[in-house]
Amino acid sequence: MKIGVFICHCGFNIASVLDIPKIMDYFRKEYKSRKKDKEIYISNNDYFCADSGLKELAKIIEEEKIDRAVIAACTFKLHGELFRKNIEKSGIHRDFVAFANIREQNSWVHRHEPDLATQKAIEQIEAQIEYVSLLKTTKMQRVPIEPVVLIIGGGVAGIHGALAIANVGYQVILVEKDSTIGGHMALFDKTFPTLDCSICILGPIMTDVQQHPNIKLLTNSEVVNFSGFIGNFNVTVKTKPIFVDTEKCIGCFDICGDSCPIEIPGRFFRRKAIDVRFSQAVPLIPIIDMDHCTGCGACEIACDRDAIIFNDKEKIQKFVVGAVLVATGFTEFNPTGLREYDYGDNPDVITALEMERMLNPDGPSKGKIIVPSTGKTPNRIAFALCVGSRNININREYCSGVCCLYSIKHAYLIKERIPNAKITIFYNDIRANSKGGEEFYNRVRGEDGVFFRKGAISMVQKGNDVEKMKVFAEDTLEGKLIEEECDLLILSTGQDPAQRTNELANLLNISIDTHGFLLESHLKIRPSQTTLKGIFLAGSIQGPKDIPQSISQAESAAAKIIALLSKKEMEISTSKVNLDEKLCDLCRLCLDVCDYQALSISDKNLIINQANCTGCGACTAMCHSQALWIPGFSPEQIKSQMDSYLTSKSQAPEIIAFLCNWCSYSGADLAGTSKFQYPTNVRVIHVICSAMVNPAWVINALVQGADGVLIAGCYEQDCHYNDGFKKTKARFESILLFLDEMKIDRSRIRLESVSAGEGKKFAEIIDEFSNDLAQEK
Repeated sequence: MKIGVFICHCGFNIASVLDIPKIMDYFRKEYKSRKKDKEIYISNNDYFCADSGLKELAKIIEEEKIDRAVIAACTFKLHGELFRKNIEKSGIHRDFVAFANIREQNSWVHRHEPDLATQKAIEQIEAQIEYVSLLKTTKMQRVPIEPVVLIIGGGVAGIHGALAIANVGYQVILVEKDSTIGGHMALFDKTFPTLDCSICILGPIMTDVQQHPNIKLLTNSEVVNFSGFIGNFNVTVKTKPIFVDTEKCIGCFDICGDSCPIEIPGRFFRRKAIDVRFSQAVPLIPIIDMDHCTGCGACEIACDRDAIIFNDKEKIQKFVVGAVLVATGFTEFNPTGLREYDYGDNPDVITALEMERMLNPDGPSKGKIIVPSTGKTPNRIAFALCVGSRNININREYCSGVCCLYSIKHAYLIKERIPNAKITIFYNDIRANSKGGEEFYNRVRGEDGVFFRKGAISMVQKGNDVEKMKVFAEDTLEGKLIEEECDLLILSTGQDPAQRTNELANLLNISIDTHGFLLESHLKIRPSQTTLKGIFLAGSIQGPKDIPQSISQAESAAAKIIALLSKKEMEISTSKVNLDEKLCDLCRLCLDVCDYQALSISDKNLIINQANCTGCGACTAMCHSQALWIPGFSPEQIKSQMDSYLTSKSQAPEIIAFLCNWCSYSGADLAGTSKFQYPTNVRVIHVICSAMVNPAWVINALVQGADGVLIAGCYEQDCHYNDGFKKTKARFESILLFLDEMKIDRSRIRLESVSAGEGKKFAEIIDEFSNDLAQEK
């Protein structure tokens, strides 16, 4: 067996921290003299992932007759498939490739410790050499791809994604939780910076969606069950009753609405107990709000088409889809908790979306700008920017990106309707960075009666019959405190993730970032793909966006989905549990831990149902005889890495960290991408799920000299394997009992939850654990 080791400089990303010549020299001399049983060929390149680097890689493999490869570069989650695909073309099986993550989990997080980081890289590569020599091939299986796409969310992103896919000829199931598609954009009056009529642009597109033969539109609906894998996802959708027969109703909602005696107040909408969301809704079918309906029957009497059905029931439908696009959008930040603005107590303090509805001819004031408490036309109006954005104290450090420009748009529209109005915009920074944004800002800034003051509002004092409302702020350019009267205060609220995003992420088994938005596979090169293959993102659910950005991402995701569906079938790895029948003693412990009915005993034999197995590996951790294993994660393969690290043990306190594939390993990668620094003494062993970590691995690591062991998985409610982390917690308690019996300090092991979006938390855990272990020594 000849193993090729290929070290990538990644420009300066790796080479500016790690001493590449020293690493090369070590493997050419010291390693070869010490490891007589392995033949190593080592090479390096500025960019092995580039075309020239891949060609050099192929040339070396062919000329040197390489059997297996170790790629020492960035995380395998970034270019792993690229390297496997190209190496396979060179004649090496794709399963005979291992990755030493010397960028995200080394050079980027240890930039101030080049010597220690270089030693860590040597140990990372050594461990992967031992690991790759034990790898075996796994079976690949070809599965058909269902040519149907599920789109969750009917806002502007979901609509454009649906049409892009449906126009190619694929079937689309568009699921929207509200009674109409259109999302927030349908509620706007105009769009910046061109001041186009929002519904004039969107309305015809909404109708196209409803009438498209390849789109099945399900409003008032939500996904309630989800399983499967790329190409074959099983989806259950629940449609709530609306108490109106959609076949009989012709959308003459004024008749039933006018007959209804129940008025429901609202800051965005004033509606009846039977009503449509807005007059351009698609579908244009009223729904009965049973939370407010008294059952008087007035609407039933008024309707001459017998369309009212008070005994309407929810509907359950099941689908098989090949791909999923999540476009659930955003929800406006609720400023109620920010007491300096007096929102909620003062009716004359409104949010940006409330202003949008006030400007809209279909809104509660029919397009007339009024002071809510009096109904009069306001003369002095103030805007407070960055409400719910760029505020670390409320965990919203991010900029929402749209607030500056929509506030400038509001100011322009107000001046159109109230020419003599005096408008003051209190801002931190004006960020008008979308196309045409700066020009639009300069245009409005030149308007007579529009003033921009750099500084934040610190307090709002409610007005009375004699005095007007007052805002108190600091003008940071002039360096003075100011007090200003106004009739109306508009809060430029930021974008929060859509409601119930956590529940949806759990259902789909995809990750969220630290602010609650859905996490992309890679921010730069895969922004529309999630951490789970076959599920894509579009619009503000991935992070704050304006309308053009949302549409661009939706169409990008649609292109990727179309490419996927066009393959008809695809090859997937069958990394599922394997059995060595000779070692199995039928102890049945594995049966107790498997939630998927993948294991059973028949005729005194353990039977594996491969169709049910998810490959989590929880059963392997229960197997005392090592009869069960997951390819790539067998006890021997895990032990080879652990032994390699602990034989070198160049740094103390040394931590062996078992990181799960879906969350904590990605969290560690994010720490690297974010350049969060932490000690160089952690040695990572990648596992599929934390539930596969065998107590014997932990005990052996401590006995062999590890100062500490970290098991990092997902959060219990977010586990990719449902109860995976719950099983880990239960097993962790057993490990603690073992440690007590062996008189090993419990503080030497830690169990942590780290999501894919918690790079900072991962760095903090390593730093804290290292300090604790160092103090104990």
